[in-house]
Amino acid sequence: MHDEDKLHKEVSVGQATETLLQNETLQKAFKELKELYTTEMLNTKLQDDEARRKCYELYHTINQFEKHLEEYVTTGQLAKQTLKNLKKF
Repeated sequence: MHDEDKLHKEVSVGQATETLLQNETLQKAFKELKELYTTEMLNTKLQDDEARRKCYELYHTINQFEKHLEEYVTTGQLAKQTLKNLKKF
């Protein structure tokens, strides 16, 4: 039963995260931050390696955060399918 509880929790987290990722405000924030960091990176002076690296790191941090949330969604979908398969037996 413990495993089923874990699967139900994963389904719940996945569904909540999917709703969050579909939120227009969050999508807009991700898009605007990526554009901001890209623009700032491209507009740095040639000798300003530190600023360019910081923008690069921030851009990739946003990407990693977004991917991490997508992993919750995928895990939830897999857990849902596993629960469905368990009910067949």
